[in-house]
Amino acid sequence: MVSVIVDTTSKVKVRATIDSRMVLLTSLEILSDSRDVGFCGCSKPGPAALTEFDIPYKSRFVKHFLMYKNDPIVKVFEQLVSNQNFYLDKWSNLMFHLTKPPELEVAVPLPKEFEQRFGDKENLQEFIHLLRNFAAATGFCSFFESHSDMFRKIEANTEEQLTRYGVIDALENYYGIKQHSYTLLIEPLFRKWGGNGFRMECHGGSYDAYAIIGSTGVKDGIPVVEGLSLVNTSIHEFSHHFVEPITESVKEKISDMAMGHKSTPIPEGYNTFYSVVIENIIRAIEIRLVASMTETDSVSREKFVIEELKQLEQRGFIFVTKINKKLEEYESKRKEYHTFAEFYPLILKVFEDYNTT
Repeated sequence: MVSVIVDTTSKVKVRATIDSRMVLLTSLEILSDSRDVGFCGCSKPGPAALTEFDIPYKSRFVKHFLMYKNDPIVKVFEQLVSNQNFYLDKWSNLMFHLTKPPELEVAVPLPKEFEQRFGDKENLQEFIHLLRNFAAATGFCSFFESHSDMFRKIEANTEEQLTRYGVIDALENYYGIKQHSYTLLIEPLFRKWGGNGFRMECHGGSYDAYAIIGSTGVKDGIPVVEGLSLVNTSIHEFSHHFVEPITESVKEKISDMAMGHKSTPIPEGYNTFYSVVIENIIRAIEIRLVASMTETDSVSREKFVIEELKQLEQRGFIFVTKINKKLEEYESKRKEYHTFAEFYPLILKVFEDYNTT
C-alpha cells in the first residue's frame, strides 16, 4: 500500500472556500420543489434537503429566502432540474462561468452544452438576467457579507485539515499527474453525506478541479468540515477529475463492454454501466488512500480496507475487491507505471473479464 508522508509545513495546495455563487445556488435549491439528486440525494425536496445539523445559520438562511419562493427564477430552475437532469454539478459549473454577485456577468465563455440544456442562447441569457434580479431582490450580497466572519473561520479550519492530512499530495502521487488547481467548495447547508464536483479545462490538458462538500459537524453553533468525512469526500470528488478524463478516452470501448453487462447490478444513485466503471475505480482508490493516511499499523490498515470493500460490495459496487488487487499491483510497480493512466488498461480488464471469471 502506498504510504503518504504528511507535511504540515508544506504550501497549501488546495483552497477551501464558501463561494457566494454556491450559496446563491443553494437558495434556489431550497426554494424549488425539484428533486436535485446532486444536492439532496434521496431526501425530500426543499428545506428538508438541507443539512440535518441544528445550526443557527440554517434557520436564518431559510427565514431570509423563503419569502422569495414565488420569484420568477424559482419555477424556471425547478423545470430545468426536473426535465433536463440539470443537477448540482452542472449548475455549479454554470455558476463558475459567471462573476460573483451582484454582477453575475459571463467571465468564461459558456459551452454550447449550456445553451442546449436551456433550449437556446436566449433562454440561457434570460436565466442569468433573472438570477441577477433575484440576487438584488433578496439582498443576497448583504446576507452573505453578514456571515463573512463565520465563513472565514470555516475556510481556515478546513484548509488546515486538508493540508495536515496531505490530501492533494496523496492524490498527485497516486495518479502521477497534477491538476492546475484544487478548490474545495464548502456549502454548510449541503446534506451531511456525500459530495459533488465539476472541473474546468485549462490549457495543456489539466483542470481547475472543484469538489463540493457540506458540513461534517457543528462546534459552538458553527458548521465544521473536518476528520475522515472531509478526507473521504475530498479524495473521492477530486479523484473524479483524474479518473474521468482517462475513462472518457475509452468511452466507446466501455459502451461496447456494456452489452455484456446488461444483467450487472447498478448501485443506487447511478444509471449507466459507464458510471459503474468510474465509481468502482474511484471508491477502490479512495479506500486505499484513506487507509494510508491512518495512524495505525499495517495490519489494522489492511483490515480497514477489507471491511470497507465488503461494505461497498454489499451496496452493489461488485468490482471493488478485484480492482483493489489490481491497485496493489500498480503500487508495487510504480517504476514501470509512472501514472495511473498507463496502468488503466489493466484496471479495465476487471470489467472485461467479469463474465468469464
